Amino acid sequence: EPKQSTSSRDAIMEYLGGDKLYPPFYQITTTGIVSRTDGTKFGRAGEYCEDSEDRNRVVTEFDVAAQYGRPLLARLHLKGELMPALGSILLRIRGGESELSLRKSYSLLATRLQMGQVSFDVASELVASGYAHLTHFSPENNAVAEIAFLPDPVCAWLAMTQMIGDCRLFGTSNGVPANCSNPASFWSEKAIKIYSSALCRPGKGDVGEVAAAFYMLACADELRYTLNPDHLTQLSVPLEEWIARLLLQSKGDTKSVISVREPARAQVNFIQVCRDYLRHSVDEIQRSGLLRHWYLAGRASYVYASCVAYDILVPIQYNWDGALHYCPMLVSVKNRVKYSENQRSAAIDAMKNVLSKAKITTGVCVLLLIGLEDTSHDEPSTLHFQVGEISTVVIVVPEEDDFGATKLALCSTCGGGEESEVMASHADLALGAYGDRLLRTSTKVNDPSKKLLEKISSGYSEAFAGTSDERMT
Repeated sequence: EPKQSTSSRDAIMEYLGGDKLYPPFYQITTTGIVSRTDGTKFGRAGEYCEDSEDRNRVVTEFDVAAQYGRPLLARLHLKGELMPALGSILLRIRGGESELSLRKSYSLLATRLQMGQVSFDVASELVASGYAHLTHFSPENNAVAEIAFLPDPVCAWLAMTQMIGDCRLFGTSNGVPANCSNPASFWSEKAIKIYSSALCRPGKGDVGEVAAAFYMLACADELRYTLNPDHLTQLSVPLEEWIARLLLQSKGDTKSVISVREPARAQVNFIQVCRDYLRHSVDEIQRSGLLRHWYLAGRASYVYASCVAYDILVPIQYNWDGALHYCPMLVSVKNRVKYSENQRSAAIDAMKNVLSKAKITTGVCVLLLIGLEDTSHDEPSTLHFQVGEISTVVIVVPEEDDFGATKLALCSTCGGGEESEVMASHADLALGAYGDRLLRTSTKVNDPSKKLLEKISSGYSEAFAGTSDERMT
């Protein structure tokens, strides 16, 4: 049967004049394609615009990144029509002017973090009226749908403005609510509620990765806003200052703990972390030019699930011998209660081996530990970035970080939190399990799960009073 026309198909479109159906996106265009097909109006950030009509305008990193998103927004920017439309685009991401619900919060968070899959109804809503992409649909299997938020620097940039507490770029213009931005801690609480309410289904192990990505983005946002609070069009931040924030932000200490030897000034430039299922080796990613494209597009990538050595790949740009070069930063995320020195060394060595096998001589390996029960004895690490060397650093996210990333890493995805865990495991207490090892050490004394555990333990103690206890040894 012929395809049925919908309202979007009936609309008069510039591409085909409104008289023909669009072919599938992969036959004509996709995110990022404008950066390779539509000329060079925006050249290199910091230089003057190459377009004859706008030669006095200095190109920003946002100008360059916008070309790597969805073609509609990229071409609007090339025509000079994007900035007036930013308010409308943000409202589409937010789902309107009304107060943020969990569904709307998911749209903003997933734009930057790729949090996981949602129900068919939510997926349908986000595809129809938001910026989610439908990646799978099975009507025979109880209407199952899967979505993804493809790389789009414009949408990620707008979502970023909502996650910096003092950011007031929009005010009341274009229908955007006044004072609509909130600090990172607000968004980590939203993410926790999204996971604990089962609105979103994360993949196995993904919550720790998402929390780590959230922490890295929040530290970069804080620094980015400090450097350029009026416009936020400078997306990159100095590698050394960013790592210092990752290491010391919980203490309010912004001094640099990294020495960078000039002229190898290194920078990171990502405002979203996207899913990437390429099974490329690191050297293939570097040789293909993807590191450069990812850097200019303002993105980092979660790697495929079976990659055992690292979880996130961040592109680094550095200046050496008068030219710009790109190298990889491998980030291994460990969401564990404890992680010994031997384990830490092994994790760092695994990443260094990946780079060694790829014959990459300049790069960074980061071991990011989140969720540790005791971080009081962890001394600040240091990093020395130098061309021709593989630099390493261990980052331990504090138990009470300013952004709530650790709470996010430890959040329950079953809805009942630790109370549910106590109910699921309490039978072992009757067999001799130690009750003090059922809850996390960070669980508050007045937490309902703590009171429930004490009640259950007390009940078992009374029931078994006077009986012999033959524990296995």
